[in-house]
Amino acid sequence: MSSIFGSDASLLNVLKILKDKDHHSVRTLILFDPPSEELTDLAAQTNVEILSLTTEMSKLIEEGYEEMKDLSGDTENIFTISYTSGTSGNPKGVMLTNGNFMSGIANILQIANYFKLGPNDVYISYLPLAHVFDRLGCHAVISVGGQIGFFGGKILEITKDLILLKPTIFPSVPRLLNKVYDKVMAGVSEVNVIRRFLFYQGLVSKDHYNKKYGWTNNSFFDSLVFSRVKERLGGRVRVMITASAPIAPKVLAMLRCVFCCPIVEAYGQTESCGASFGTKIFETQAGHVGGPGIGVEYKLKDLKELQYTRDSKPYPAGEVCLRGPSIFKGYFKNKKLTDETKDSEGWIHTGDVGQIMPDKRLIIIDRVKNIFKLS
Repeated sequence: MSSIFGSDASLLNVLKILKDKDHHSVRTLILFDPPSEELTDLAAQTNVEILSLTTEMSKLIEEGYEEMKDLSGDTENIFTISYTSGTSGNPKGVMLTNGNFMSGIANILQIANYFKLGPNDVYISYLPLAHVFDRLGCHAVISVGGQIGFFGGKILEITKDLILLKPTIFPSVPRLLNKVYDKVMAGVSEVNVIRRFLFYQGLVSKDHYNKKYGWTNNSFFDSLVFSRVKERLGGRVRVMITASAPIAPKVLAMLRCVFCCPIVEAYGQTESCGASFGTKIFETQAGHVGGPGIGVEYKLKDLKELQYTRDSKPYPAGEVCLRGPSIFKGYFKNKKLTDETKDSEGWIHTGDVGQIMPDKRLIIIDRVKNIFKLS
């Protein structure tokens, strides 16, 4: 790493570490604020240049353009090393290339094609940026010239950020959506009989048309019942995305009605650069993760010891294997584990057990290793 952005306090710690090293690659520290005297002295001792983001921005941009001229644009260059959570062992450094991310972005834009995402769209980033899900969302929005708002850092106060930002794209995870579901249902139980009756009437009506046509709007019930819930998200959300874990069909169906917008359920792994599967924008069913994205090949591998095979009922079942331009290069400094996960033909073995429905949609039903993934 040659350049590091940070605050005075954090970069002071970095310099203290560098001071004890005979060799290091760091050439530049970029501060968000003017540097302290202690930082300046320590930087001189470690032969590191200090730049202030507030006063020397133009110099940084100039140098950046010069370096951009030398980039080859090779899709096989490693763009990032993203660490997994270490569900089954130590965290693993997943090496993802420029091409992997371009493929992931193409999948997201294909799913969102109906909405014609563009410069007027606003994405709220509050999920961990260490994970592929939110990074991919940010890069997809940047690729169409859209805007990103970063939340204030307190997840319990995110409604304040939503009201200020008024995003049009809202990514989420089942853990948060389940809490929203519980909160809405608890709120409904406390209102008077008439309002409760209208809520359930609206829910039944909208759910019927959602399951039949994929519609998520009803001008009468939206204005009368659901507008308050929609306003809690800022009032402009056009589409929501949920990923990272399965979400209960009844939760998904209800939230589509109360938020008055489509909710796309996506499936993928860090090793497949996120969005490998996704439901349609106006999906009529819940409980599955849709079909494959652009360039994603998939197959199910028989697991006879677990009785998941191509002859399973009601649908063929087996371990989900993926291949294509979004598949990772390998694990950082771990060839043994790379070879265990990615076979000689380029297929990654996800460890997830899936079923293929007659219309080619995928349902995730189990894990090869019996692991219960905690929140």
